[in-house]
Formats: sequence, C-alpha cells, structure tokens
Amino acid sequence: MTRGRGLSLIVMLVVGALIAAIAAASAREDGAALRPDGGGAGDLVIEAGPATVVVDGATRRTLTSDAAAAAWLAGHRRFSGRWTRGRLAWRGADAGLLAGAARGVAGRVRLAPVVREIALELPVIRQAYRNNCETAALSMALRGRVNQRRLQRLLRIDAPLDPLDGPGGRIWGDPSEGFVGRVAGGGFGVYEGPLSELGARFDAGTEAIRAQSFDEVMRLVRDGRPVVLWAALGASSPISWRTAEGKTVEANLAQHTIVLAGLNRNGVVVHDPWTGRVITESESALAARWRVLGRRAVATSARPATLITRR
Repeated sequence: MTRGRGLSLIVMLVVGALIAAIAAASAREDGAALRPDGGGAGDLVIEAGPATVVVDGATRRTLTSDAAAAAWLAGHRRFSGRWTRGRLAWRGADAGLLAGAARGVAGRVRLAPVVREIALELPVIRQAYRNNCETAALSMALRGRVNQRRLQRLLRIDAPLDPLDGPGGRIWGDPSEGFVGRVAGGGFGVYEGPLSELGARFDAGTEAIRAQSFDEVMRLVRDGRPVVLWAALGASSPISWRTAEGKTVEANLAQHTIVLAGLNRNGVVVHDPWTGRVITESESALAARWRVLGRRAVATSARPATLITRR
C-alpha cells in the first residue's frame, strides 16, 4: 500500500468514527435510540386493553402528575387499527399508574381500562355445507385468510363416517378427536380441540377455550380476539353414542358454532354462518346457549391497535 493511500484510509476511518460518535450522542439527547420493544430511549410504551401506544420522551415528561396523566387519558379514549377499533373508559387508578410510570425508569406500563365498544373487522361467511358451521366460523375468525372448504378438507375426521346401529347401541366417531359424520348432511360436527389445532396451522395464537364463566369468554373479545363459540341452535336435544373403542360420547343435536366479532351498547356482535348474517345478541342469551353445548370455544389472535387522539 502506498503512503498516500494509507493516509486516505486512516482519514476515512477517523471520519467514520466521528460520525458514529455524533450520531450516538444525538440519539442519547433526543431519545431516538431504539429499544427491542419498538420505542426509543426515554419513550414509554402504554398498553391499554387491546391497544398500545408509544409516547416519546418529551411527552412522557409532561405526564408525571396525576392531573396531567388524567387529562392525557381523557383525550385518548378511542383506539384503531387495520382489524380492530373501539372505545375505552379509563378506571380511576389508570391516571396514577400512568403518572408513576412516567416518573420512573421502566419503558412500559400496562393500564386496565374498561372496553366499552370493540369492533373486529371479520368477514361474514355463510357455511358451504349443511354441517360445516365450525370451519366456516374458523374461516371468519382467521379473518378470511383460509377458505372454509380448504379448512374442511384439512380437518381431521374420526371414523366411522356413518353411524353404525347394533344390539349394543349406536357406534360413531368422537368429536373431541375429529369431525364426525358427513359434512354435506347427516353429520354431527367437531369440538374445540381438533378445530383449534387446525386453526393453529394458520395462526399460532389459536387456542381451545374451556371457560367456567362467560365473562372469561367476553374478556377474550375485549382483548381483540375473535372467538368461535359453540352455541345451541334451537332447542336442546341431548344424545349419546359409543366410539369403536368403547368411549361414551355425550352430545347435543343442537350443535352449532358462531363467531363473536365485537361488543357495542346493544350487546355482542355475532356472525352466524348458518344464515350468513350479522346479529347483535345479549351476553346472557349467548351464555345460556354456550352452556348447553358444554362451554366450548376457540380464540384466534388479536391484531394491533393504537390509542388515537380524540377529534
């Protein structure tokens, strides 16, 4: 290497180091250094039910009193995202929690507002077959990304396809293991276990829910998660049969699934694959229908939403 080229290389290295040092100093001063959670150094990530927002360091410094935090919250009651929107009501403790976090060093605070309204942007899908309400509902809960017919083809089947009646009674499949019967007619359906396993192939956050209280189900909706709910269609009609392995299956011919797609002042927003319509139903009525079919549900993942300034 010639002497001139060597000097040029040294100058380039020194200049590069100076530029990096200036950039790092600027980042420290203006709070722009990125953290793994997506905020900058000095920023505060506020989690509020189904919504999240990042306030910068300058705004954070204005929120250190309860009064200032309360005023900021009053102007941020609504949230919105591509798939979710709604309205919050702040609890009395939220302003104090926010002010305390603004004074502290942590980069994140979780508040606990009441979700007054929430709307999940889900398609309305009418079931393609007489007995595929479960896969039609799952297609809606997956936000239409997977066609109901494809889901039905992928769904595990538990044999025999048709019930076998003999001296020992009826022998048929187990809906806890797979789809029972013929989807075009004369079938029964499937329970939350196999359906949630199928949904998890397309949304890793999908899970089967066996809640004791309907409040637990509604908490999922308030968190922004679509819920496939087993809810009786018509009068209860209990029935039982045995599997080929000798297990007794307790079932109900009122078997049906719907999707909980939001909450408003009139009740719970429901997408019904049997009619292909959107209806609003009271929590108490839904809870009664849900209990008839064994308190079963499947929830898929929430999608991001952000607190927005009141206009």
